[in-house]
Amino acid sequence: MKSAFATTLFPKQLPLDIAGVIATAPRERFLDFWNTWDRPARMAVVGDIAVALAEKLIAAQFTDLAARGPARPDPSLGEIVKTDGVRAYFFPKPRCRTPAS
Repeated sequence: MKSAFATTLFPKQLPLDIAGVIATAPRERFLDFWNTWDRPARMAVVGDIAVALAEKLIAAQFTDLAARGPARPDPSLGEIVKTDGVRAYFFPKPRCRTPAS
């Protein structure tokens, strides 16, 4: 992640300590996140489905769905640097030391 996406937020966000976040984040923070980002404009249908059938099912189930909070601008995630050809990276590892005998 660091080598391929160093100029983005992706390597800085992993791994996410889900259990720690759930145990310590205030309820208001969860609600704010949910109400901001879980909205109809951000939903998508993924899979091998006929478009006409998908439209019919979505209209039947989600026509009354509305956002619960105001929209916010998308956060900047950084820019992926495009390169041509092959890139080499060096990942040094600390030397293993064995106990003196």
